[in-house]
Amino acid sequence: MGPRASLRGGIPTGKLLYRAASEDRYGPLGAQPSVRATYRADGWAFIESQVRKPDRLVSAVATANATITLTFSALTPDLTVTRLAFNGDNGANVDSQPIAHPLTLQATVKNLGQIVTRNVMLYFYSVDIDASPRDGVMDGTPDFFVNSLIGQAGPLNVSAGGFTNFTLVWSPPGTFEGSVTVSAVVDPNNAVKELAENNNLEVRTLTAFTWPDLHFTSAPVTGTNPAVPIVNNPVILEITVTNEGTAVATSASFSVWLTDNSTLIGSAVTKTVQRGETTKVFVTWTPTVPGPQTIRIRVIAAGAIQPGDYHNYDFDLSDNFADALFDVRTQPDLSIAPRGTPPSPFKGAAFNLNVTLDNTGQTTATGVVVAIWDSVAPGTWLGALYNQTIAPGQLQVSVHASTGLQILGSHDLIVKIDAN
Repeated sequence: MGPRASLRGGIPTGKLLYRAASEDRYGPLGAQPSVRATYRADGWAFIESQVRKPDRLVSAVATANATITLTFSALTPDLTVTRLAFNGDNGANVDSQPIAHPLTLQATVKNLGQIVTRNVMLYFYSVDIDASPRDGVMDGTPDFFVNSLIGQAGPLNVSAGGFTNFTLVWSPPGTFEGSVTVSAVVDPNNAVKELAENNNLEVRTLTAFTWPDLHFTSAPVTGTNPAVPIVNNPVILEITVTNEGTAVATSASFSVWLTDNSTLIGSAVTKTVQRGETTKVFVTWTPTVPGPQTIRIRVIAAGAIQPGDYHNYDFDLSDNFADALFDVRTQPDLSIAPRGTPPSPFKGAAFNLNVTLDNTGQTTATGVVVAIWDSVAPGTWLGALYNQTIAPGQLQVSVHASTGLQILGSHDLIVKIDAN
């Protein structure tokens, strides 16, 4: 009769039972046993829609109850780690990755067996677990290496003859550059019985390097000159930046952009920021239209990822920009008009001329000069007001002409605002 087989941990187990109910047996007479019968075990297992047969048929001389063992090596898993990769922001499968920054450990496991192996676990360690001897076998139990355990991945299934990637996100700790040995081992507790136990691990060395981490707060613009931006006038922006990384940021670029990062709209300034330093940088922006405007302040490290100068590259770009909202005012718009009755001075006598000054812009004008002269002698000022401050709106003033008119009769006086 056929076998009764079950699958436990990927390993088929079971028994083959043969019973002779009635048959003729012939043999020489003599001492017991007087008859020797030879039986051959021929078993099979039906797994994953296929009939699995033993490696070979086994025969044995049975003189009493006996056990005959059949080997189904095709049903025995054989897991092996074929690759250990470091996938980070410095590139996929690159051995140099930024320190204290997330990367993905990826171990590829192949099943050399002919049936699926289920619920497979893989463990990552930050030490060489196969150092002595180098024989493909873990040098101690998982408990022995527990203090070096990075983490585990799984459980996952590995199909027959197939590959499965086990991944774990990890940030190499530390503040100084150095090498870290990383080990990946599949089934370290030997929960799965395999054809070979000396191909279950892979060891690789990671270089965790230092890098600058330039940081803006949510409001990096800590000062402006002038305090309120005026259209078509340069504005000096004071920007505060901190290097929170583990390396110097050499020749970092600070600039002003549109919020979609499409257009540079201000000056670009480079500055070196030391590790742990908080410093100020000054950039210039000239708004071209009035009204509310949001601009983007950006800092860009000078390095680049592998194969560039990754020691001078900022791998955390989430805090390398910040948006700032400004209400851009229009420029002063000055005009002047006579006010009241024109003066009628005596010949050569000083007089005052009353005028109204208008500023229809949104910005106060300072240091304004208002001057008077006779139209027949435009090169000679009769009098002036100096250093006038004219806020938006109207201002009524009296301009004193200290030099009188020397010719009798009517005169056309010219009064000019912002005369200088």
